[in-house]
Amino acid sequence: PVETDFPADDYVTAQLGRDPSVPPRTPEERETFLESSGRLFEEVRDRIATDPAVRQVALASGLSAMNHILSPVEVVGDGGVTSLSARARVLLVDRSYLDLMNATLIAGQSLGPADFSPESRSVVVNEAFVDNALGGRNAVGVRLRFSEREGESSAVSVPASGTAVEIVGVVRNPGIDAFGPGTHAVIYAPLDLAPVSPRTVGLVGMPQAPATQLFARLDPEAGPMAGRLYGIVASVDPTLRLSEVGTAAEAWAAVHTGARLAAWIFMAVAAIVLMLSVAGIYALMSFTVSRRTRE
Repeated sequence: PVETDFPADDYVTAQLGRDPSVPPRTPEERETFLESSGRLFEEVRDRIATDPAVRQVALASGLSAMNHILSPVEVVGDGGVTSLSARARVLLVDRSYLDLMNATLIAGQSLGPADFSPESRSVVVNEAFVDNALGGRNAVGVRLRFSEREGESSAVSVPASGTAVEIVGVVRNPGIDAFGPGTHAVIYAPLDLAPVSPRTVGLVGMPQAPATQLFARLDPEAGPMAGRLYGIVASVDPTLRLSEVGTAAEAWAAVHTGARLAAWIFMAVAAIVLMLSVAGIYALMSFTVSRRTRE
């Protein structure tokens, strides 16, 4: 089983998305569509929160940070001088996410209500980021700036290039990493860090079809929840869709299995290549020795 910091069987998760009845054609239409999608996602979250069986509910840009691609960030010193660069996985979260996931704060403060506005520039990082990017030094108050990635799709879930933020807190490494806790440096940034756009809620390669991950903590005595979730989503807007509904334990187990399988396949291919290389070298040496013997 995947190690988590919370009772994963009591958590339900699903992907919440929206399909346009008429696909937006211009940048202005796309922006309007994505902004309205963000409002609808928040309405779904708020409706679900009123269900008696739900204790907490949150939205994030993905199932976890571990299946996000690495984003380059710069550590900014005095006078705006960049002191060093690092790479981290960025997970955009709403104001309930860290609390819902039982994230343990070890320095500074968590993201509060004031941090969820377009003007805010606060982020929280995990221990691995402090160790890997900052060499273990005090992270609270450190300023970061997101860098541009080559070949980046405009739909990836990271703040815009050049966005400057400040670390306000540090949390323990999440226990849901597919390759062991703490191996990934993670930045938890507010969903409101940038305006709702393909960059914050879009599927990679499909900016016209926004999506976000929904998490809900249920009462242990709650009955089946999937049907009620589908009903709530349908009542908010007919263009909304809900998929991959299941417990958090099931979702992370599936990701964990897939990541492990990918790692084993990579190692198997590497071993085969190594064996073929050794065999080729041995054959070449044998041929050389045989030729010299004949001479």
